[in-house]
Amino acid sequence: MQIAVALFQQVIVMFALMAIGYLLRRGGILGAESSGDLGKLLVNAVLPAVVVRSFWTAAGDGRGGELVQSFAISVVLLALAMAVGRALQVRHPVGDFSVAFSNAGFIGIPLARAVLGDGSVFFIAPFIALLNVLQWTYGQRLLSGARNRPDIRSILLSPMLIAMVAGLALYGMAMPLPALVGTVLDDVAALNSPLAMIVLGCYLAESDLRMLLSTGNLYSVAMERLLVVPLLSVALLAFAPGGTDLKLSLLLAAAAPVGTNVAIFARQNDSDYTYASGCVCLSTLASLVTMPVVMAVATVFLG
Repeated sequence: MQIAVALFQQVIVMFALMAIGYLLRRGGILGAESSGDLGKLLVNAVLPAVVVRSFWTAAGDGRGGELVQSFAISVVLLALAMAVGRALQVRHPVGDFSVAFSNAGFIGIPLARAVLGDGSVFFIAPFIALLNVLQWTYGQRLLSGARNRPDIRSILLSPMLIAMVAGLALYGMAMPLPALVGTVLDDVAALNSPLAMIVLGCYLAESDLRMLLSTGNLYSVAMERLLVVPLLSVALLAFAPGGTDLKLSLLLAAAAPVGTNVAIFARQNDSDYTYASGCVCLSTLASLVTMPVVMAVATVFLG
């Protein structure tokens, strides 16, 4: 229960940050191009810094076994989410993508760090790397109607995948973290939570709130992403190996709302970008209630 309360408090803080982004965008202080550039900064610099820092600071601590466990469980959790999306959103490719892929980087990492500490990023990093690869392959093919082949070069050059590989190399070499480098990584990584929420607030400001409240399938997508997938994930994690922190960290990644990449990929593939943005925004708003509830349930079964 203590974790659920801490999570609820952190979600409130994050929504306050989102409100700042919303007001900045609505007030014209940040334009569409500015919010897009902030998103690029987050994906290409801040999140990779968080991942590299997590692996580097853990170097030499003998947690290789936990890393393997995290990778294996991440594969199963993502396969579960993809199966739920395919089964329940069979006629809606954007809905399928939305249910399958969470916002593990923008929301999962900040929440996990706030509730479980910096070490939680170590467990979430494999989940995010796999999620990015699957978005660029399975997700891209899903939204394009199988018209496009996966862009292998884009996958290999994905900032999160590069950060994962670099972090693993540093972890394996057990190199000490120089103080100056550690300070730089800490400062950049500290931007993650506020910047992510401000960007999401900008996205919300660009959406039609009336459309959000009147499109029935958006509620189905939100329920499936925020309740069906997380609760099934809790059931799976109850039988999985690993410690409580590992399981709760991965659950936070799996239980996060719809990932913002669905809107980006939808636009690139001439799919319904407005509907995709609605999925992101509505599920993000609803997660204020669902994520603390899911974590309260998880603490009972994963305790």
